[in-house]
Amino acid sequence: EDAPKEPTPMTGKIFNSYSTGAVASWDVKINERKGPLFVGLTSLSIETSSRWRADQAQNEAYFLTEQGNLFNGGQIVAEGVRGGSFGAGDTVTVRLDGDGVYFAVNGKEIEACIKPVVGTLRLSVCLT
Repeated sequence: EDAPKEPTPMTGKIFNSYSTGAVASWDVKINERKGPLFVGLTSLSIETSSRWRADQAQNEAYFLTEQGNLFNGGQIVAEGVRGGSFGAGDTVTVRLDGDGVYFAVNGKEIEACIKPVVGTLRLSVCLT
């Protein structure tokens, strides 16, 4: 029988949330990865990462996967975006600017964004 997987440790604190229309930016350094990884913004109503890709999370979870896929909840916005894949050693930048969420990997903005976004959002990182 397989032993249950140990949770991936994550350290850090998220101090602020921002309403759409604001400008804010976060850098997330990926030191190591042991499973699927999503980086993005979520509404304050999403408490667990298990809901990020649910259909009911549309307009509440905006994120980039390590394969370079952009999601709005359970809906894929763009697949395999050039420059969007990331892994250990990379830095992912998440920027809320007006009514859009923009992503960069290692300082290079990827070729797609998620627009429009709504609500009060916070940085979220999902390690599964």
